[in-house]
Amino acid sequence: MAVINGDGEMLMGLGSLVTVAAATPRNLTIVCEDNAMHGETGGQKGHTAGVTDLEAIARGAGISSALTISEPGEVADAAAFIAEASGPRFLLARVLPTPPCDYKRDMDMAACRVRFRDAYLSGS
Repeated sequence: MAVINGDGEMLMGLGSLVTVAAATPRNLTIVCEDNAMHGETGGQKGHTAGVTDLEAIARGAGISSALTISEPGEVADAAAFIAEASGPRFLLARVLPTPPCDYKRDMDMAACRVRFRDAYLSGS
């Protein structure tokens, strides 16, 4: 099972890391995409642009399997981490702080769930 969120969302819900650590779901991977900015509210710098380290926070919450990647060449390491590290796992993926794409969101939640599941299971 995977949960994918952004750095702003993770910072607003830090208690979820403590809950995950306490429950120790072995099949859970949390992937946090960290662009160090608040893209949805105008591109302001986020706390992770400074001294805030979400991997360290995850470890401090009790999630011992935690990894940060920041270069495209580290994606294979991240895939191995997800496949091999004991769960729960926390993967912080630092990404470029670029403007969002022009993609129009499909607000049909059932269709989004099916599309995500199909892509996740196919490895795409």
